[in-house]
Parts: sequence; structure tokens; C-alpha cells
Amino acid sequence: MSVPTGQSAPTDRTTTPAALPPWMLLWLIGFALSVPATAQYWRQYSADLTGSGAYRADVVSRPSFILLRLDAMVQFVPTLVMAIGLLAVALPWVRAAIVEHRLGLTEQRRAVIVEIEDFLREHGSGVEVRANLVRQDRLARIYPAGWRRARLAVFGPLVALWRRDQPAAQAVLLHEVAHIRTGDQLFLGLGSPFVALANLWLPLLTVFGVLPLAGFALVQYPTAQALSAQLLLLLTQVPRVLLLPVGALWLAELAADRYVIDCGLRAGLLRALGTQDRQGGRYLRALTHLSHPPRALRRCAIRSGPRRDVTLLASWPLLVLVQLLVTLTSAIPAWLLLGSPSQQVLGAAVRNSGAFLADSARLWGPAAVLLLTWPVVARPWTRWWAGHTADRPSMPKPTYMTAALLVTIVLLTPLLLLS
Repeated sequence: MSVPTGQSAPTDRTTTPAALPPWMLLWLIGFALSVPATAQYWRQYSADLTGSGAYRADVVSRPSFILLRLDAMVQFVPTLVMAIGLLAVALPWVRAAIVEHRLGLTEQRRAVIVEIEDFLREHGSGVEVRANLVRQDRLARIYPAGWRRARLAVFGPLVALWRRDQPAAQAVLLHEVAHIRTGDQLFLGLGSPFVALANLWLPLLTVFGVLPLAGFALVQYPTAQALSAQLLLLLTQVPRVLLLPVGALWLAELAADRYVIDCGLRAGLLRALGTQDRQGGRYLRALTHLSHPPRALRRCAIRSGPRRDVTLLASWPLLVLVQLLVTLTSAIPAWLLLGSPSQQVLGAAVRNSGAFLADSARLWGPAAVLLLTWPVVARPWTRWWAGHTADRPSMPKPTYMTAALLVTIVLLTPLLLLS
């Protein structure tokens, strides 16, 4: 394959690094373990709102409780979608059939598709290619065809990019290959319920949750003060619920970008991002910022060099601390609105923060252990998903140790102080 003059080709695949930690999988395991407690919470909450729990039937028939039931249904959406996501992970071939039918993806033997398949094989990827060259709304995206089988969907703009700027098109393909080397296709890519949740829940929550509550509060309904407190909690519902899964999705994209850079296609990747900027309308790009990092952040990470490595490794477990801060910014004003004394509110905030960090240790504790052991685990993990062994770790062992130490100190110190 020819490479335009002055543009670097990828390095030989024998120099490629191992995969980075699969944060989406770790989060999903944590969610699966919490399913019994979550189910019990929703059973009790639904009983309270329907008159068979803490409130009498005449109380729950009031308009304010009808509104709270609508709010509860909206808040239940993430739990429902995550449960569907678990099912999709267990049945990847069903997801493949749905994706291929919806997007009109078929096996093709056009010369350009054969070239793309040859390039993928050169980089040790046995991914199957399916194409729809009529669609113009995206470049390429992975999806699962089985638990350890992945397919790559190729669309018209990628073929045009392949002919116009082959290194940029190769960067797009290697970005998708990087996802496959980590097993990301089970959690993200085409047809992923987790990506759908990240992209669609914000407008859903706004229309069916925030706006009705805000309307009742503005008209000074008798329960306006309580509804205002509920509205404050609802306004931070998106970051509180989606911060960890969306953070895992973003870091998976940044890790895939890093693999492309290690393959020698930094400049091609930057040009490919410019091409992606032109795919779809402004509203569509704004929505995809929830499941994909903003392009400005990706460009910054691409240009930042080795300094990004500790940040890339430690960011996901440290999001637990951000989640706590977001919760406090809504919970403290909500308590005050409900008439709780400020001293009592402060004491409750301290106690609840300690309990939150202790409970969250089931996520950040294993994350720190994973960071410490990843230099050993990374190569067999990559071989399991990609079918071949990487020749070197993705980062030096001290980088992983530094990230694990940073996570432990930053999260354990406030836990000990608040206990």
C-alpha cells in the first residue's frame, strides 16, 4: 500500500504494546454485584410511591406524588439500560444481527475492502469486515460477533478517506483494532446499550424529570420546597450516575488513541479527527460527547506525550472522588431547603462522605490492585482478545506503580480522616 509523500507509515506490528486496563469491565462487574441491593431499593421506593409503603394511598394520589412517580421512572432508566447491557454482553451475536440489519451491513469483496482487510491482518487483527458504503454519517466502528469475535463496520467516508489520505484512514482502523485488543467491543461500539444510555439519557431526564419538577416549584405549589430540593438532586443525577461508566468509555477512547500513536500514526490520527468533526450535525456531535471525549480533549491528549500516562491510568478510580463532590453540591443545599440546621447538615455530610468512600472502595480498591498487577496481566489479556501476544508492556512498570500509589493515597486519606 502506498503512503503519501512526507507522511509516516505505521511501525511494524511486532513493536506494538499490550492493552491498557479495561475500566468498563471493572465497572460492569461492580454494577452486577450491586444488582440485588439495587433491586431491593427500587422495590421499596416503588412501594412508597404507590401507597403500599411508607405513605398512605390518599397522600400518593396528590399531583406532587404523581410527578415524583414520573421522576422515579426517569431515574430507573439507567438501571434498566445497564441491565439490558449485561444481557447484551451475554448475547453478542444477537447484538450483531440487530446492528447489521439496522445499518445494512454486508460482507463485500470490493478492492478497497480487500485492501482494508489486508491492512488489518498486517497488524495481527482477525476482525471481520462488514460494509455499507452508501451511509455517510460515520467512518468505522466495531461491534461483537461473539464473545471473542469482533466485526468492523466500514462506511462510505472511510473509503473516501482511504483513497485521499491513507495514513489517516489507517489511524481510524488502528483505533478500532486497539478496542478489540482490550475486549472493548462487548461494551462499546455499534449497538452498545451503554453508549445509547450515555447519549440519550440527558435529554430524557431534562424533558421528563427536570422540566416538570421546575414547573411545580415555580408556581409555588404547596410542596414546592420539597420539590425544589428534589430538583437540586435531579440536576446532578446525570453526573452522579453516568460519571463512572462515561469515564470508562472516554478512557477507552483515549487508550485506543494512544495505541495509534505507538504505531507511528500521530499525525494521521489528528487529521482523522478533523474528518470526524465533519461527520453529522452539530447536535449529533454534542450528544456523542457523552460517549466519546470531546475532540479538543483527544487532541490535547494526543499532543501531550508521555506526561499523560499516569493521568490516563489513575483517572478512572479517582472519578469516585469527583462523584462524591458532585453529590455534596446537590445534597447539602437540598437538606438546607428542607429546613435542616446547618450544623446538622455539615455533620451528616461528613458522616455520609466517609460512608460513601468506604462503600466505593469496592471499585477503587480493585482498581488500584489492577494497576499494580497490570504489567503482568496485560500480555495474556491482549493475547486472549487479539489472538497474539504483544511484545512489550503499554507503559513502564513504575508508571503503573505510581498510578496505583496515587489512587490509594488520594482516596484512602480522606476515608481515614472521615472515619
